[in-house]
Amino acid sequence: MRKILSRTTSSVLIVLLAAALAGATSPGTAPAGGKPAAPPARREEVNLAVAATVSTSYVSGHETLTAVNDGVTPRRSNDTSHGAYGNWPKRGRQWV
Repeated sequence: MRKILSRTTSSVLIVLLAAALAGATSPGTAPAGGKPAAPPARREEVNLAVAATVSTSYVSGHETLTAVNDGVTPRRSNDTSHGAYGNWPKRGRQWV
């Protein structure tokens, strides 16, 4: 079975990680010893994936690692018009 990493899912995970590293809190939660935090101001979304250095345990010969963070959002899971990442036929644990 061919596996394709969803670029949208990757972008969401990277944005969530960036928010966690920046010390973001959930609206209404109180920092230690303080008043509840105000809801965060609306910020422009930034796709950090396009600036990230990507690596993997394995990439198939007919796929490309650059497809992970090329900034293109596929229309469907089988859309390979701008390249795709895959690790077929490797079995077991793989990482990106």
